[in-house]
Amino acid sequence: MSESVMSGYLEICKRFTGEAPDEAIIKEPYLPYVPRDWNGLLVLAEAQNLADDNYVSKLRAENRPEELMDRLNLLSKDIWHVDIEPWRNLTIPLALKSMKHELDLTRVAVSNAVPWSIAAGKRNLNPTPKMMEKSVLFWKELFSRWHPKAIITCGKIAREVMHLAEAPILLELRLPSPNNINRICRMFDREDLLNRYSEVREAAEDLKRERNMELKFNDGQIFFACHAVSLGKKFASVLAPAA
Repeated sequence: MSESVMSGYLEICKRFTGEAPDEAIIKEPYLPYVPRDWNGLLVLAEAQNLADDNYVSKLRAENRPEELMDRLNLLSKDIWHVDIEPWRNLTIPLALKSMKHELDLTRVAVSNAVPWSIAAGKRNLNPTPKMMEKSVLFWKELFSRWHPKAIITCGKIAREVMHLAEAPILLELRLPSPNNINRICRMFDREDLLNRYSEVREAAEDLKRERNMELKFNDGQIFFACHAVSLGKKFASVLAPAA
């Protein structure tokens, strides 16, 4: 993004900082991580987990308000270290790669649908209705200037926020949180799933080569990728829209 365009986006964040929900741990909403060679695809999880007081204190101490607003871009040394947990732990990348083998993951934009977080002590909490309402307004304003060609939502909250923001949703996936997925994945045999969904096995091997490291995907990640393949087959042709 050019500096002038980024300045406009930060103005949106500044305005919504003043309107942030009272319960938000950090008042500054944040912009999506957008790679330079963005392909037009945006993938959204739900909200950051900011229940770690030490992490939040460090985030506040080391960053000015503008840096907090652009923290996904400024604090990530590359796409693999974006501070969106189901992206960073490769759950979502494995699902995307399984749906479309040729997809260049380094060209995908990533964020959360709710750019504020709340917690109770050390426990992360789901966004409140007020936070979701504000998130809809935030995204509507952002989409008036920034135009994803296709959006994949992960979870009910992301889906509802994007629907109300009138976003171009391509695919709606379940939330890939361990609590949500592990209850279901144990109903299936891992090797049977990998045999039936060979795309997932191939994607896992591809990611190992691309990351040049030994990766071990757990049963929940495998199951989530199979879920994505099953729902995403009819969308594979548009998963990587032209830039």
